[in-house]
Amino acid sequence: MSAPGGDGGVTPEMWSAIANWLVAVAALMGAIAAWVGLNTWQKERRWEVDHSLSRQFLLALRKRQDAFNFLRSPLVSSAEMRQAFGEDYDPFDKKKSDDAWLAAINSRLSRLEEAGREMYPFEIEAAYLWGDSISSPSARIIELERDVSIALQEIARNMRSRSECLQLSPEERERDVEIRKVAFGMPTSDVGIEYQREVTALENVLKSKLGR
Repeated sequence: MSAPGGDGGVTPEMWSAIANWLVAVAALMGAIAAWVGLNTWQKERRWEVDHSLSRQFLLALRKRQDAFNFLRSPLVSSAEMRQAFGEDYDPFDKKKSDDAWLAAINSRLSRLEEAGREMYPFEIEAAYLWGDSISSPSARIIELERDVSIALQEIARNMRSRSECLQLSPEERERDVEIRKVAFGMPTSDVGIEYQREVTALENVLKSKLGR
């Protein structure tokens, strides 16, 4: 048996090589641990961003949908008209009644526009992160809201009395009916159903980001 330090033992050079190897292994393990930690942190951070954005987007989307459905409600109460008009009015005065009705509709439009502005930052960020699954239904929602707004403007430009409505030609009456179908209707109407379909498409994406 060779004595320690002899020809058959571990030389200082070997100890140095082993030490260097251990240092290299330790450094490699440290780098791996740091990478794993960074990767985990990045995933957690991404989840936090997705979760926060999705939650805020969902709340803003619900507010916007409520405003859209309220805008298209065919029922405009006298209380709503008085509040929007800013003063009382004689319901038998057609001019005053029409002005009060228009004030109520404008108030509803303003509510929808405000909801759209509130949702816009979340919409832009989500579209950047998640692409067409957000931008496509969002674009269609804007188109439907624009169609309703145009229909309401058309109605406002052609406020008619009952006797004037009776004097319309069949073609004019049919066009008037189609315009009113776009402007007003329940959520179960054609426009309401299509709007809900686009809202649901957005909700499905956002809920998936929330893990639901």
